[in-house]
Amino acid sequence: MRANPSGGVVVNGAIEIGDGLNGNLLINQTSQKGIINWEDFSISAGEITQFVQPGAGGSTLNRVVSGNPSAIHGALQANGKIFVINPNGIMVGPGGSIDVAGLVLSTLDVSDADYLAGGDMIFSGNSGAGVQNFGR
Repeated sequence: MRANPSGGVVVNGAIEIGDGLNGNLLINQTSQKGIINWEDFSISAGEITQFVQPGAGGSTLNRVVSGNPSAIHGALQANGKIFVINPNGIMVGPGGSIDVAGLVLSTLDVSDADYLAGGDMIFSGNSGAGVQNFGR
């Protein structure tokens, strides 16, 4: 079973990826927007991935750059907006819990420039994978 997201590389923004309590993952972001490329973005049952952003207007673009699909069986928390981009698919399991100010899950990509500029974003790609939500 996969653990919390791993292999994170900050591409843009003031972001610190660190360990939270009890092996959970804590991402502190002081910039309004941030971009992280991950090797894996999955959350196992009983685990928490928490983003602490400047406020509800803050957002983080999380892009999976490996061939792994994302499986969220634990808790994803943020006081701002979360984008998860994974062309290999995203599944929120029955025990998965997402508590964020705003959420976009997509198998299509968005350019860093579109995301950082704000306003309309164009999602593109040719992924045959999907997004499934069985969680809460």
